[in-house]
Amino acid sequence: NYSVYYLYDEYDPQMLPRYIGITNNPRRRRGEHRRSGKPGRWHYELTVIASGLSKDAARTLEQLCISAYSLAYLDNARREVGVKNVVNHKKYMDAMAEIIQSVDEERLYELMGE
Repeated sequence: NYSVYYLYDEYDPQMLPRYIGITNNPRRRRGEHRRSGKPGRWHYELTVIASGLSKDAARTLEQLCISAYSLAYLDNARREVGVKNVVNHKKYMDAMAEIIQSVDEERLYELMGE
């Protein structure tokens, strides 16, 4: 039972994502972000994108959202790639490709806020 969420700056009128992550407890995770010791995040709000997901589905959606919003705009964006995680990363990328291919281009731009 995982959720994908994003954090946005409450002072940003566009509410653009600054951080995208997954958690099995959004309320706890919100508190963790606020207590992170990073003053720049004290005024970030957490919004759940989707919940009730398996861990694999949540990771796939997380990576899709990170790709959609671009690493340049996110505070801590990272890809799930490491020497020990290449197989899983390929699985996430393949799942993302399936998702993207099944959505028309206009809807993808809408989801990205373009």
